Amino acid sequence: MGNKCGGMREPCLSDTDPRFDEDSDFSINGQTDIFNRASGLYRYEGTIYHANGTVQPTTTIDINETLSFPVDTTNFFNFLNYTVDGTRAYLSYVNLYGPAFPFTPGWVQASSTYSTSTFELDGRLMTSPSQFVGLGNGTWRPGEWSPTT
Repeated sequence: MGNKCGGMREPCLSDTDPRFDEDSDFSINGQTDIFNRASGLYRYEGTIYHANGTVQPTTTIDINETLSFPVDTTNFFNFLNYTVDGTRAYLSYVNLYGPAFPFTPGWVQASSTYSTSTFELDGRLMTSPSQFVGLGNGTWRPGEWSPTT
């Protein structure tokens, strides 16, 4: 890292830009404290609603063109883990849906997302494509790039 200074009337670049300050903290928690406060393991129960605010009691999971089954979306469980280490962040969750009717299977949905701090060292994260596993077939589906602020 350089500490380029301007002329007699211009401040050093490291005085105004943390990318050039040798004492800048590169860790995500050093850039902003929100990730430190959000880190941890969480468990909660959820319900899925329609856009009009009414409860969606079931949804149908399509395994393939010929196989589908309903699951209960009125009371599902979610486990969420958010871990920050240095310049990297990891978010993973697992949703557990129960069967809608006796003798039908439930559904497990899991996702993982990796993030890294940006070069600007301003507390923002660049998120990698999400790794999605669901629908019982174990395929990984790429997500979209989206910065998290």
